[in-house]
Amino acid sequence: MWFHRSNPFLEENIKQYLIYEKENNFELLSKIDDSYTRNKILDFRCKRCGKIIHMSFFNALRGSRDSEKDCHRGLICPICDGRKESLHAIVLKQLFMNKYPDTILEDPSCINPNTNTIMCTDIVNHRLKIAIEIQGQFHERETQKKRDRIKKEFWINKGYKFYDYKIDKISVLDYCKLFFPDLKEIPDWVIQEDKNKLDIRRIQSLLNEGNKVTEIANLLDISPHRIYDALHSNRLFYPKNYNKYNYVEVMQFSIDYNYINSYINYKEAERKTGILSGNIGSCIHTKKYYANGYYWIPKKIYMEHNKNIEEILIRK
Repeated sequence: MWFHRSNPFLEENIKQYLIYEKENNFELLSKIDDSYTRNKILDFRCKRCGKIIHMSFFNALRGSRDSEKDCHRGLICPICDGRKESLHAIVLKQLFMNKYPDTILEDPSCINPNTNTIMCTDIVNHRLKIAIEIQGQFHERETQKKRDRIKKEFWINKGYKFYDYKIDKISVLDYCKLFFPDLKEIPDWVIQEDKNKLDIRRIQSLLNEGNKVTEIANLLDISPHRIYDALHSNRLFYPKNYNKYNYVEVMQFSIDYNYINSYINYKEAERKTGILSGNIGSCIHTKKYYANGYYWIPKKIYMEHNKNIEEILIRK
């Protein structure tokens, strides 16, 4: 497999992944040697702002998977790509960076003692001894609650004030006023692009039609986490009999367009073929439909194009 430790071209494959799947926005600083494991922390540098990101490549890949169960954001720059977070986090981070320029976003200080992996904290100011973990819907997951408890204990044991306020049922302004009580309104210089304003009516309509959260997020070019946060805060709701699980039935074809097999989702395809579900999901999301020597076509798209693969590839 492309990213298995036994692959002698692993380092080069990671670099190619950064070029083609991450739009060449990042570069790998670490060297891959015989001690490499999938959970080993590597250093990546954002070419846009110079920010160093510490992350295992396993976690970097997880952000490419098309699954509602895996909410990991993958390899992103907390500065340049921060707008993919909830609007509460976007605004609060900007306010802290403006008021306290020595603030660190996505601080990597906390290490999970169980897995020896970095668990970044949203906002940290070491001079003021403040640590903030913004609590969105993602943090309601039991696995994330365990990580959050470790973070909280870590910072409190260091003598820091730790804040983990939830963002549900509170406006962005009121949330920011928890940290900046004298704030009367969101300053004009804070970046709040139109795409950061959720079109609640349209999203609800798409949910009512049975569309999955990840499908809606891709259509509207927003992070699925923002939709989950809106659902958690009751601004959106799942319609009756809605299937929350994003099972995209996918079909596998040879390079000559010959049918090989069908799978109920990317994970089943990974289990039966050994090809990473992230690779399959990524090639479909980017409409390349080709990964690891095979074409991967969602059954829905295959049927919509009258079972004509060439037509799908031409119109991609």
